[in-house]
Amino acid sequence: MKAHDLDLEKRSIEQFNTWAQDYDRKRFWSFYFSNRTVLQTINPESGSSILDVGCGTGILLQQLLQLNRRLDLHGVDIAPGMVKAAQMKLGKSVKIQRGSANSLPYDENSFDYVTCATSFHHYARPGNSLREMFRVLKPNGKLVILDPFTNGPIRKTLCVILDALSDEKGTNLFTQEQMYQMFHIAGFSHIVQKTYWYYKLLTIGVKAGEIGSILEKQNVFSA
Repeated sequence: MKAHDLDLEKRSIEQFNTWAQDYDRKRFWSFYFSNRTVLQTINPESGSSILDVGCGTGILLQQLLQLNRRLDLHGVDIAPGMVKAAQMKLGKSVKIQRGSANSLPYDENSFDYVTCATSFHHYARPGNSLREMFRVLKPNGKLVILDPFTNGPIRKTLCVILDALSDEKGTNLFTQEQMYQMFHIAGFSHIVQKTYWYYKLLTIGVKAGEIGSILEKQNVFSA
């Protein structure tokens, strides 16, 4: 991993460990409302398996749990403080573990859905993280990412202001076109994008069974 990538990953761990102490008190409602568009998008059937990458304190997982659909819920986060907070909140009803989006600690073809809500810009190697999400999805599984995006001067300025307010530095923010292209390179098909709250982008992709298998066998992904 390059020095810049290691630096971003280290800063993210330190920052989220600090935030974990009062994360829900300060940010719960903001994420609760934005997460609802993710819930509406996946609308999981009873018994579905779902992995939330960058799960934080488990706000989205708690919302999924409250659907009462007997879902098989998993969460992964790189910050030990966030993992501990999520485990304390959700108990044994959700399986939470520490891990990096760059190397997800799950077998391939494990989940019907993978979600990633407002954490993708913290990932040191976003292209590789998308390939990992593709890998752990079952054939015909769906990935849903909600994250800020930078199309146009107003959104760029807003992202700069929000980064400053959150004391975030050197994160990876992308345009709508860049997110689409990364999904495509990672092997996803049926890619759909929607704007949410003006500055956030919802990007949805499907791991089409036959297409996904061919791409993985041919190893066409770039680094």
